[in-house]
Amino acid sequence: MSNVPKVAAHIRGIAFPKRTPWVPKIPDWPVIPENIKQIAATAAKASQASQPLIAPRNSSVWAVVGEPDRIEVVRAGIQYMKRKPITEEEAEAILY
Repeated sequence: MSNVPKVAAHIRGIAFPKRTPWVPKIPDWPVIPENIKQIAATAAKASQASQPLIAPRNSSVWAVVGEPDRIEVVRAGIQYMKRKPITEEEAEAILY
């Protein structure tokens, strides 16, 4: 090992200053500006003063709307919902 040259001690090129550790402060709750709160209060008052968008319903009264489905329509819907095995050609078309 006497053939191996020795390397001189490393000299640091950049000396960074020592800094105090920093820890972020996370607020307890987001602060909403007062002008946004005023806009929200004005909108709430306006929506309470206006008529409801949907008329209240009486849940004890039930009324038929339109004609009932025919049995053929119900059977066709059930058929559409059943699983159908796919062929090898369909599986290859999906994969490639």
